Amino acid sequence: MVARIPLITQGAVIAEPRPPAELPDQLVQLQVTAVANGGACVARLDGRVVFVRHSLPGESVLARITGSGGGGRFWFADAVEILQPAAKRVTPPCRFAGPGGCGGCDYQHVELSEQLRWKSLIVAEQLERLGGVTMDVPISSLPGAEDGLGWRTRVRYAVDDGGHAGLRQYRSDAIVPLDRCLIAVPQIQAAVSEGEPLLASNWQGSKALAVVSAAGGVQVLPEPGPRPAEVTERAVGRDWAVAGDGFWQVHPAAADALCEQVLTACEDAEVLWDLYCGVGLFAGALSQQRARSIVAVEGDRRAAALARRNLSDFSKVRVVRRDVRAWVTSASGPKPDTVVLDPPRKGAGAAVLQPLLTTAVRRLVYIACEPSALGRDTGLLREQGWTLSEVSALDLFPMTHHVETIAVFDR
Repeated sequence: MVARIPLITQGAVIAEPRPPAELPDQLVQLQVTAVANGGACVARLDGRVVFVRHSLPGESVLARITGSGGGGRFWFADAVEILQPAAKRVTPPCRFAGPGGCGGCDYQHVELSEQLRWKSLIVAEQLERLGGVTMDVPISSLPGAEDGLGWRTRVRYAVDDGGHAGLRQYRSDAIVPLDRCLIAVPQIQAAVSEGEPLLASNWQGSKALAVVSAAGGVQVLPEPGPRPAEVTERAVGRDWAVAGDGFWQVHPAAADALCEQVLTACEDAEVLWDLYCGVGLFAGALSQQRARSIVAVEGDRRAAALARRNLSDFSKVRVVRRDVRAWVTSASGPKPDTVVLDPPRKGAGAAVLQPLLTTAVRRLVYIACEPSALGRDTGLLREQGWTLSEVSALDLFPMTHHVETIAVFDR
């Protein structure tokens, strides 16, 4: 049996970027062996590691080499024909998924239960390889996306020269025009302007198009254009003002799920720092517990201003607009016993963690969106005598390789 994956995802042919000259320009047969962090699986060709998208462990595939990394030490590839499919392979629900299509969903060809297992294994592998910790990582899915679709509340479309809105191919500037994104909430899928669907040529002059479905309704925000308006989000029983182009978790159940875990980890805290606080979600949730004092630190000017407004009714919270690295090296006031940190994808790193370890802090609650960054920071903390006490993951991004991890470290 041969399962074929189409390289053309709609009426128009999508141009495949030609690989660099030093890479094979013909299809190669590969035996896929394991899942890798980043949305691909691992194979080897003449001893070289090849990261193969659209494949599963145990499969024999024909693949097109699409690029290289690490100075040529490893290659990237797309599995364009499946010679021997794995049992957990399914037909992607979206016709734009697959080689040459939209680069957003890495896992649409993988059964949902297997997606969860992969994410748990990847976090555990990164903790062991980079952090020196061997632990099982329990993972939970969230309500509202039982089939893995219809959950994303913010989508940023690219716009081509013809005014068609679409999404980009993987590792490419090429745009795949489309009429809907199946992982987006229905309100975004139905978004219209002047009676025309997103596929129509009605965005001439725009470079991008952000569509946001928040508690206050749907907004379509062309770029360039006026500064995006604020939107209202809802979490932990409160409304939150967020910039239209600002950060907020894109799964509608994510904010409450994350706050539940953070609150449990911080139930005994007296003095708290909430680092990389954004618009103040965790600080606001934590204000309802026993903590006497909370300092929320955010480097982005607009997010910090919104945090001050969102938290204005909590007398125990002080919002500081400052770079987190600068704050931890020169902070004034009571030192924390507990720190919550939700750093960007690259992680907190030594520049933030080392100064924290010289304070009286006894617990770190670390929210990570990149397993490798969490692994590296785990290794750094363990070298300083800290213990990874608890770790769990949430599947905030079904159909993709992304996963959110909550790790609790104690002295």
